[in-house]
Amino acid sequence: METCDAPFRIQLCGRLAIERGRAVVGEDAFPARQGRRLWAFLVLHRRQPAGRSDVAAAVWGDAMPDAWDDALSALVSRLRRSLRPITGPCPEPAIKGGEGRYLLALPSGSVVDLERGMEALHRAEGLMRQAAWGSVVAEAQVTTEIAARGF
Repeated sequence: METCDAPFRIQLCGRLAIERGRAVVGEDAFPARQGRRLWAFLVLHRRQPAGRSDVAAAVWGDAMPDAWDDALSALVSRLRRSLRPITGPCPEPAIKGGEGRYLLALPSGSVVDLERGMEALHRAEGLMRQAAWGSVVAEAQVTTEIAARGF
C-alpha cells in the first residue's frame, strides 16, 4: 500500500485509469458507462462543487431517469467502492457530498492526462516565442500523444 499523500495519475483520454504507485484501477472496474461519465465529470470539475442536477445531466444527458436523484446516489456509492483498491485507508480520492453538491478531492500533485496535455500545449506556445525548439518539440509531443488517445 502506498502512502496516503502519494499523488494520483489519472487517465481520461483513451481508456480510463487511475494509478497510485503500483496500484491501478482500470476502466473495467468503473460502474458501467454512467460510472465512467461520473468519474470524468468529477475529475474535470473538481475545483468547485458541482450541483447534483448538473452531475446527473452530465451522466445521463437527455436520457435522465425519472428517479435520477436516487440513481445518482447509488452510482456515486458504486464509484466510491470501485476506487477502494487505490484508496485503502486513505481519505483521498474522496467524493464529498452535501447540500445538493458533489466535490472530488485529490491529493496534491495528482496529474490528469487531459490537463497535462493542455499545459504542455500552453508551454510549447510560450517556448516557441523563446525559440527553444528542442523544448517545443518535447512539449508538443506530450500533447500529441495524449490527444491521439481521444477523450
